[in-house]
Amino acid sequence: MNEATALPLIQHLSNQMRASKIERLERELAEAKASLGDDLAGPFVLALAIVAQVIRIESAYVVPSPITDEKAWEGAADWHLAVFTTDELPADTHIEIRNRLRDHGSKTIAGRVELIGPIEKNPEPLARACADGLKLEVPQ
Repeated sequence: MNEATALPLIQHLSNQMRASKIERLERELAEAKASLGDDLAGPFVLALAIVAQVIRIESAYVVPSPITDEKAWEGAADWHLAVFTTDELPADTHIEIRNRLRDHGSKTIAGRVELIGPIEKNPEPLARACADGLKLEVPQ
């Protein structure tokens, strides 16, 4: 294959891939519009209540993708719960929260809860959460 034959092939494949992606996204949009809502709403509210039993929460957002290191998260292309704390959290607190989420919450949500230290030390993640996320009322 030479350059003259490769370029049209690349362009054709590129157009097919774009059309396929558009079809898939249109199908997903139609399904979302026809649905009653997202099934993750309940598990996220439960997860927030579980986290609130362990730490003081400054604010919380449901975000469409992770707002911290995306490579570290399972299901990175889907909703996450971003919880901003009032204090720095020791590692054992992270472990305790993960264990509680797995024991008492939805196992699929446990891997999607991001615990983020004090807001004043984490302005970038907070800005992303505010811009992209849905703010939740924090349980008292």
